[in-house]
Amino acid sequence: MPLDRLEIGKSALILSVGGENKLRCRLLDMGFVPGTEVSLRRAAPMGDPLEIALRG
Repeated sequence: MPLDRLEIGKSALILSVGGENKLRCRLLDMGFVPGTEVSLRRAAPMGDPLEIALRG
Protein backbone atom coordinates (compact mmCIF):
# COMPACT_ATOMS: atom_id res chain seq x y z
CA MET A 1 0.00 0.00 0.00
CA PRO A 2 1.39 3.46 -0.83
CA LEU A 3 2.00 5.88 2.04
CA ASP A 4 -0.74 8.21 0.83
CA ARG A 5 -3.33 5.50 1.60
CA LEU A 6 -2.12 4.97 5.18
CA GLU A 7 -4.59 6.22 7.80
CA ILE A 8 -3.55 8.95 10.24
CA GLY A 9 -2.15 7.41 13.43
CA LYS A 10 -1.51 4.01 11.83
CA SER A 11 1.89 2.37 11.34
CA ALA A 12 3.26 0.31 8.49
CA LEU A 13 6.43 -1.49 7.52
CA ILE A 14 8.26 -0.44 4.36
CA LEU A 15 8.54 -3.42 2.03
CA SER A 16 9.95 -1.69 -1.05
CA VAL A 17 10.79 1.78 -2.35
CA GLY A 18 9.64 2.69 -5.85
CA GLY A 19 10.29 5.69 -8.02
CA GLU A 20 12.70 6.74 -10.70
CA ASN A 21 16.46 7.07 -10.17
CA LYS A 22 16.78 10.42 -8.36
CA LEU A 23 13.50 10.14 -6.46
CA ARG A 24 14.30 6.62 -5.25
CA CYS A 25 17.79 7.64 -4.14
CA ARG A 26 16.39 10.67 -2.28
CA LEU A 27 13.83 8.53 -0.43
CA LEU A 28 16.52 6.02 0.55
CA ASP A 29 18.80 8.87 1.72
CA MET A 30 15.97 10.19 3.93
CA GLY A 31 15.69 6.78 5.64
CA PHE A 32 12.84 5.15 3.73
CA VAL A 33 14.54 1.75 3.49
CA PRO A 34 12.86 -1.67 3.42
CA GLY A 35 12.26 -3.05 6.91
CA THR A 36 11.73 0.37 8.53
CA GLU A 37 8.51 1.12 10.43
CA VAL A 38 6.77 4.40 9.59
CA SER A 39 3.63 6.05 10.95
CA LEU A 40 1.50 8.79 9.46
CA ARG A 41 1.12 11.71 11.88
CA ARG A 42 -0.73 14.32 9.82
CA ALA A 43 -1.88 15.03 6.29
CA ALA A 44 -2.88 18.27 4.63
CA PRO A 45 -6.54 18.61 3.62
CA MET A 46 -5.76 17.88 -0.04
CA GLY A 47 -3.43 15.01 0.91
CA ASP A 48 -0.08 16.65 0.26
CA PRO A 49 2.19 17.16 2.19
CA LEU A 50 2.29 14.29 4.67
CA GLU A 51 3.98 14.31 8.08
CA ILE A 52 5.57 10.90 8.63
CA ALA A 53 7.35 9.61 11.73
CA LEU A 54 10.38 7.60 10.72
CA ARG A 55 12.89 5.99 13.11
CA GLY A 56 11.63 7.95 16.13
